[in-house]
Amino acid sequence: ADASITVTIALSGAVMVGQQVVADAELDAMLQAAYVKDATTQVVLLADKGVPHGRVVGLMERAKAVGLTRLAIATSPN
Repeated sequence: ADASITVTIALSGAVMVGQQVVADAELDAMLQAAYVKDATTQVVLLADKGVPHGRVVGLMERAKAVGLTRLAIATSPN
Protein backbone atom coordinates (compact mmCIF):
# COMPACT_ATOMS: atom_id res chain seq x y z
CA ALA A 1 0.00 0.00 0.00
CA ASP A 2 1.50 3.27 -1.11
CA ALA A 3 1.52 6.03 1.47
CA SER A 4 -0.45 9.12 0.61
CA ILE A 5 -1.43 12.39 2.21
CA THR A 6 -4.56 14.22 1.12
CA VAL A 7 -4.49 17.99 1.35
CA THR A 8 -7.84 19.71 0.89
CA ILE A 9 -7.97 23.35 -0.16
CA ALA A 10 -11.29 24.97 0.71
CA LEU A 11 -12.83 27.85 -1.19
CA SER A 12 -11.92 30.08 1.75
CA GLY A 13 -8.26 29.26 1.15
CA ALA A 14 -8.08 27.16 4.31
CA VAL A 15 -5.96 24.04 4.04
CA MET A 16 -7.02 20.79 5.66
CA VAL A 17 -5.25 17.49 6.17
CA GLY A 18 -7.91 14.95 6.96
CA GLN A 19 -10.61 16.89 8.79
CA GLN A 20 -8.12 19.16 10.52
CA VAL A 21 -7.42 22.73 9.42
CA VAL A 22 -3.67 23.31 9.41
CA ALA A 23 -1.60 26.47 9.18
CA ASP A 24 0.99 26.72 6.40
CA ALA A 25 3.88 26.07 8.78
CA GLU A 26 2.15 22.99 10.18
CA LEU A 27 1.53 21.73 6.65
CA ASP A 28 5.22 22.08 5.78
CA ALA A 29 6.10 20.08 8.90
CA MET A 30 3.57 17.37 7.96
CA LEU A 31 4.89 17.15 4.41
CA GLN A 32 8.45 16.94 5.73
CA ALA A 33 7.47 14.18 8.18
CA ALA A 34 5.69 12.26 5.42
CA TYR A 35 8.79 12.49 3.23
CA VAL A 36 11.09 11.30 6.03
CA LYS A 37 8.79 8.35 6.70
CA ASP A 38 8.36 7.42 3.03
CA ALA A 39 9.97 9.39 0.21
CA THR A 40 7.47 7.96 -2.26
CA THR A 41 4.43 9.31 -0.40
CA GLN A 42 1.88 10.65 -2.85
CA VAL A 43 0.41 14.07 -2.17
CA VAL A 44 -3.20 14.35 -3.32
CA LEU A 45 -4.41 17.94 -3.60
CA LEU A 46 -8.15 18.16 -3.41
CA ALA A 47 -9.24 21.66 -4.38
CA ASP A 48 -12.66 23.22 -4.68
CA LYS A 49 -13.30 24.40 -8.24
CA GLY A 50 -13.19 28.07 -7.29
CA VAL A 51 -9.80 27.90 -5.55
CA PRO A 52 -7.25 30.09 -7.37
CA HIS A 53 -4.85 28.02 -9.46
CA GLY A 54 -1.90 29.82 -7.89
CA ARG A 55 -2.87 28.53 -4.46
CA VAL A 56 -2.82 24.94 -5.73
CA VAL A 57 0.49 25.44 -7.53
CA GLY A 58 1.95 27.05 -4.41
CA LEU A 59 1.11 23.97 -2.37
CA MET A 60 2.60 21.72 -5.03
CA GLU A 61 5.81 23.74 -4.91
CA ARG A 62 5.96 23.36 -1.13
CA ALA A 63 5.52 19.60 -1.40
CA LYS A 64 8.33 19.50 -3.99
CA ALA A 65 10.49 21.65 -1.73
CA VAL A 66 10.59 18.92 0.93
CA GLY A 67 11.27 16.25 -1.71
CA LEU A 68 7.79 14.87 -2.42
CA THR A 69 7.49 14.49 -6.17
CA ARG A 70 4.41 12.30 -6.56
CA LEU A 71 1.62 14.84 -6.80
CA ALA A 72 -1.96 14.42 -7.92
CA ILE A 73 -4.66 17.04 -8.28
CA ALA A 74 -8.33 16.25 -7.86
CA THR A 75 -11.02 18.89 -8.13
CA SER A 76 -14.28 18.51 -6.29
CA PRO A 77 -17.40 19.02 -8.41
CA ASN A 78 -19.24 21.49 -6.19
